[in-house]
Amino acid sequence: MTDNYCMGNIQKLHIKDMLISSSVAKQFSDLSVDQLNNSCLKCEFKYFCGGGCRARSVMVNKNLYQKDPYCKLYFNYYYKETEFMTYEK
Repeated sequence: MTDNYCMGNIQKLHIKDMLISSSVAKQFSDLSVDQLNNSCLKCEFKYFCGGGCRARSVMVNKNLYQKDPYCKLYFNYYYKETEFMTYEK
């Protein structure tokens, strides 16, 4: 993908050590859907999908904080799954 998101060399470091010491790992563990672009901020389902896949966002948009290219798919899925909640009995 890109060296910008490399946490280390698995042949030289144990993955546990990489997760503890890597600034990239910290960046991902601190990431919240509330830090993503405006589309996510306004979305009623943002806490269901969590902003989608960050890897797809980077691959397509070259930006960790842009929306997942499958955003509309997630939205339609959660809309359909929660539709019954809006009906009054």
